[in-house]
Amino acid sequence: MDQNNQSYDTAFSAPHRRNADYYRSRARETMKKNLGIIILASFLSFLLVGGISSVISSITSSITTVLETISFSFVLPLVAVSGVLSTVLSLAVGGPALVGYEKFRLDAIDGKPLKLDTLLYGFRTCFGKSVLAQLIYTLISLAAALPTLLPAAFIYHTLGASFFRAFIAAMSDPEAAYIPEIAEQTLPLLALGLLLLFLGLIATLILQVILSYRYAFVKTILAEFPETSVTDAFRNSASMMRGKKAKLFCLDLSFIGWYLLAALLGCCTCGLGSAVATLFLSPYTEHAHTAFYDDAANRSAAREAIFPSLNPDDYSVD
Repeated sequence: MDQNNQSYDTAFSAPHRRNADYYRSRARETMKKNLGIIILASFLSFLLVGGISSVISSITSSITTVLETISFSFVLPLVAVSGVLSTVLSLAVGGPALVGYEKFRLDAIDGKPLKLDTLLYGFRTCFGKSVLAQLIYTLISLAAALPTLLPAAFIYHTLGASFFRAFIAAMSDPEAAYIPEIAEQTLPLLALGLLLLFLGLIATLILQVILSYRYAFVKTILAEFPETSVTDAFRNSASMMRGKKAKLFCLDLSFIGWYLLAALLGCCTCGLGSAVATLFLSPYTEHAHTAFYDDAANRSAAREAIFPSLNPDDYSVD
């Protein structure tokens, strides 16, 4: 694909400015031009990606509260069905919706006219690929969580299912419920399990962070090049982010002051200030990520290149 026909703001072309401040500046310049529609698109994307699953979780929680008063045996199957349904919806709706929002942000950073129906771009052009990409990333994240899941399963097996059923019942009614005592011979195994769980949590956190930055732009690549295979989208993102993960991490870290301010506003205004701040902060961070992709992918380079490319050198700015 020839990338030389696209126009970009030359005010941001100086290589020495390509740090966290540079990407935030590009995001601010983009938002100034179309603030209203950008905020609305961010909110609609949030509803598409997480809103449906949140509604299902809320309904399940309400039904669970009622069923707990009738019979505990109904609760676990309901929670399982809810989890499966939420997962399916997050794949079938969340994947294409994320691709559409990535396309919207690419149009914004490129200075193209913005339309809200771009959020449905993933449903129209690469529905199957976006769902598959979401599924693969979910499975990768699940594999990264094994260091935590395995010790948790060990603790569950050590204490027994009856202990956890009694513990859940005690959480809902502390006075009426009774938690069985832990056998003395079980304490060493429980201590070992807790130690492994602590170490597993640390390992999982490190793996999740690495993977999230390694595959940060899988859906962005699908949004820009829907003809790309899902496998190549993952490989291209990994190639693009080779040597750049720390840089993107520093970009995310540069927003910590804004997040602390949003949390403070939320505490002072009963959550209202936090909600308002989030409406501006989320698009700000998201468009900064798109600016990072625009630079990392070397989209504005005045040279012939086949992109996406599996060659990391194609993502190096001369």
